[in-house]
Amino acid sequence: MFFRTMTDDFIEAFFHSYTRLDQDRLLQYLYDKGHSVKAIASRLGLTSSSVYKRVNAHRGRGESNFS
Repeated sequence: MFFRTMTDDFIEAFFHSYTRLDQDRLLQYLYDKGHSVKAIASRLGLTSSSVYKRVNAHRGRGESNFS
């Protein structure tokens, strides 16, 4: 079971204040760092399917162009 903290709420609020492009870059960065889609979705208040649609999961994990 996932326990939410105030920090989780801050993270979610900041994420939703980003532009769509910056959100997608952050999602890809987290995925490339090895975080599961389920964990990313849960932490950011998204569905797993929406995260899968927004990351390039077919090329494998590795270096990200997050900058």
